[in-house]
Amino acid sequence: MMKGNERLKGALREGEELKWSGSPKDISVLGTASKGKIMLLWIVAAAWIAASLLYCMPKMIETGDTGAHMIIVMLLIDCIPLLMISMPFADRRILGQETIYAITNCRVMVLYKERTISMPLDQARNAEVRMRGNNLGSILIGDAAGKSESSLRSIALKGIDRKNTITGMVLYHVDEPQKVLALLKNSQDGRKQASSLNTGAASGRIPAAS
Repeated sequence: MMKGNERLKGALREGEELKWSGSPKDISVLGTASKGKIMLLWIVAAAWIAASLLYCMPKMIETGDTGAHMIIVMLLIDCIPLLMISMPFADRRILGQETIYAITNCRVMVLYKERTISMPLDQARNAEVRMRGNNLGSILIGDAAGKSESSLRSIALKGIDRKNTITGMVLYHVDEPQKVLALLKNSQDGRKQASSLNTGAASGRIPAAS
């Protein structure tokens, strides 16, 4: 937790005020709407590995080469399916152990292990909650709002990037998401009011205090 706090503190800009921080809860490999896709991915990968074994084993027996050479060949042939099998576990680790969410007086942030993406509050006004049960849910922000359930984990990991600008984010599986969304909207309203006051002061339109 201390490491997370240090990462978050280091990501804040000068004068930026933290309003809320959290992280994904109860992340499972198959407990998502993309369960079918993951299962299909694993079936394809297993079929690939099985086919490579059926192809290589007779040659290994024929040549008597069952040592390091054939192991290297098998790894080269099967590196792609092995990656396919491991990807959901890697995603779970990144989301479950290495991700921090934050809302400040300026922006919404997602901190991964070595990467930070963010959206200014005034660009994050289109937001909705997608409940998952047990008082957990995901907050879909910007262009992520309205996206299918099966795409949320991918967006949570990468954001929606259009021309090197983050236009959509997902705060995935957070606790009490309705309260977090309300806090986000309050932070946006406060920033809007502050901006209006600053604009009024610059134009001389703020009445003197009585």
